[in-house]
Amino acid sequence: SVGLSDRSRKNMRRKAAAFIAFNAYLFCILSAFYNALPDLFRFDFRSPESPIGLRLEGPQWDYRYLSFLLLSLLATSIAAVLAGAIAQQRGGAAAAQSAIPLTLWWSEMFFIALFTGTIGFGAVSLGAIPLTVLISAYCGKWGERMQRELFPDSTIFGIYPYHFIWMVFPFFIYVVMTASWLPYLAGVLFQNWLEASFSRTLARALSLIFTLLPFVGMCALLYSVYKILNGTIFKIRSEWGRAGLSIGLLIVVPIILYRILLMIGRLMNLIPLGGI
Repeated sequence: SVGLSDRSRKNMRRKAAAFIAFNAYLFCILSAFYNALPDLFRFDFRSPESPIGLRLEGPQWDYRYLSFLLLSLLATSIAAVLAGAIAQQRGGAAAAQSAIPLTLWWSEMFFIALFTGTIGFGAVSLGAIPLTVLISAYCGKWGERMQRELFPDSTIFGIYPYHFIWMVFPFFIYVVMTASWLPYLAGVLFQNWLEASFSRTLARALSLIFTLLPFVGMCALLYSVYKILNGTIFKIRSEWGRAGLSIGLLIVVPIILYRILLMIGRLMNLIPLGGI
């Protein structure tokens, strides 16, 4: 009876931790990318007029509503994988329960859209309600399965659990950095390459590589931090030591990377773009 009670309390703590982690990391992703969406979708991606007379633009329907939905589902899937891994038992149910606040928010947005007459956002909000629950349940179950099959029970994805508490702060910063980087990437990708001169096509190819460097550098840094935290590199026994080294790298490396990119950018500005 005592063992059963201890197990029940442990499961309750895991569910509470899964709920907190799900919403904390979900908030980080959504708040950062929602701020970047106006710049990211400043391009004109208008679709042709539909047979029923609705266009994906204007006050009744804005094509960005679909972007809001896709972004929300992407953030939900990432948070649900983490929640399922933390729960370790019934990860799908734990992630779906953790998504209740987001589901209630989408429900509120749907009723607001009904009274304001915004057709597009009403349709998107209505579709987001079941999709949020389904994706949370599926990704939570997948996170639980991956945790059980690949990592020890005492860790979350091979990392000591308390690291996920302080990691939420650099995670938020790096999501903001990625969100601010995306509009520049989109600007390079959607330029007209075919009608440009050779020199300008070459310059745009170089700018595409240059635009990808921050993202590649951040991915390499985060992968290195993950290796430090799970003890693969540097072999630091103290969890506080691993956290300290990781925080130091997360602070210093972006500054160095920024200086390098600034220097490369200045050199690229010196390249002549004559009408070749």
